[in-house]
Amino acid sequence: MDKTKAQLFSERLIKAMLSKGYTAQRKNESGVDVKLIAEKLKITYEMARRYTLGQAIPNDDKLSELSDWLRVDCGWLKTGTLSLCSNKQTDQILNVPIIPDTQVVEWLENPDKSHCAHFFPTFDLVSEKAFAINVEDNAVFRENDFLVGGHIIMIADPAEPLHDLSLVLVKFKNNPHVTLKILWEEEGTGKRILKSLSSRFPPIEISDDCKILAKVVSSYHSYK
Repeated sequence: MDKTKAQLFSERLIKAMLSKGYTAQRKNESGVDVKLIAEKLKITYEMARRYTLGQAIPNDDKLSELSDWLRVDCGWLKTGTLSLCSNKQTDQILNVPIIPDTQVVEWLENPDKSHCAHFFPTFDLVSEKAFAINVEDNAVFRENDFLVGGHIIMIADPAEPLHDLSLVLVKFKNNPHVTLKILWEEEGTGKRILKSLSSRFPPIEISDDCKILAKVVSSYHSYK
C-alpha cells in the first residue's frame, strides 16, 4: 500500500529532527522529542504527536516555522522536493567544502578551502565557517549508525550557540578519532553531559579531556 502524504511528511520531519539530535527523552513511537515540537509551534502535544505519526500535516505557516527551526528547505519538508523556484531558498545555496571523516581534525587546524577538491551544495542556513564531512570510514562513527557515503553539515564557529540537545562533533584526549554526541543538560544538577546516539554507550560529563569541535546542522542520506 502506498504511503499517504502525511506519512511521508512524518518521515521527513523525523529525519530532520534526528539529524539535529532532537531525540525523545522518553521512549515513544517516533523516537523524537514531540514535546519540543509542541513548544516550538505553540500547539498541543497531541497535534505534534500526530505530525510525527503521519496522521496530520501542518499548515503552510507552521511548516515555515518548522523549516526555519530545523534549518531545512520548506519545500523539501512539505513535499520531499527542494524549492528551487523560491528566491528565498535559492539565495541560501552555499557550497561547503567536503572533508573526509578521517581528516576532520587536521582540517579544523587549518581550514583552507583552496585545497578542497569537492564541495557540497546545501540549502541549510549556514555560515562561511560551515563544512561537510564525507563519511568514508564507518568505524570513525561507530557509535552513531551513520552510513558510508553520507554527508554531515557542520559549523565550526565559537560564536555558534550550543543549546541543550545540540548534536556536536567531539574529540577526546588520547583518541585520534572524532565522534558525534548529543549535548545534554542533566536535570536537577545543571551539569552538561554528552550522550551517545546509541544506547550501547554511557553518557559522559564534559571535562578537559574532551573538546567540542563543531555543531551539526544537518545530515543527508546518513541515518539507517
